[in-house]
Amino acid sequence: MSIQNKRKLPLSSILWVIVFIMFIVTWLFYHTTLFVSYRPGVEDYLPVEEYRLYDSHNSSEDILRSLTDVGYNTSLFSSNGLRRTSRGIQPGASWEEFVEAYGDVRAQSYSAYDFSEDEHSDEYYDTHYVNDMTVREYDEQYIKTGIINMDKEELDIVFSFSTQGTDIIYTEEERDKMLERYYDSYFSFGFIHGSFYPAYHSISLNFTFYPPYETDGYDTPVLESISLYKW
Repeated sequence: MSIQNKRKLPLSSILWVIVFIMFIVTWLFYHTTLFVSYRPGVEDYLPVEEYRLYDSHNSSEDILRSLTDVGYNTSLFSSNGLRRTSRGIQPGASWEEFVEAYGDVRAQSYSAYDFSEDEHSDEYYDTHYVNDMTVREYDEQYIKTGIINMDKEELDIVFSFSTQGTDIIYTEEERDKMLERYYDSYFSFGFIHGSFYPAYHSISLNFTFYPPYETDGYDTPVLESISLYKW
């Protein structure tokens, strides 16, 4: 009985396989969020693990572990498939319910629109486009004082954090430093260009409130949609 010798893989081929694997891992590290490490939350900011939308089966996708950009959108007018946040908020919630759930959280931005075609003063833009404030602070300073009238204006609230490599960035100061070091190391040689630092990614959780006349069946402002984005 003859014994057939198994052909061994040449050493050079093994090395090429290792190099290819290292290239793929390096590319994923520099261009995706797969290797982001969860870090303890920063006071006032929405924790990373809450950037999820849950369906009726209580399941969700971890947006950080997705290879592609992911966007979910849920609408009040949808007949099925409504998703909710980790704090139980879903389309159809009132402003008061939203404040109760997210009052302690600092949003990146608040944008209000009155749909008017008239020209607006600088004061209008100063009060209708506000950044870096907790939901409860915004409620006290802009909603309860009547500066923003939710019976007539659409309101968008954005919670956001950024990533670079394995790092998670919550604050504006951290984000500025990250972008500065990224572009300081940026290079370009013909068609080859990039940075010695990993790519910048932003993940946001957006809430949009509509006034009553924009929402069938409701006589008070209501949460129209929730969107989760990564880019």
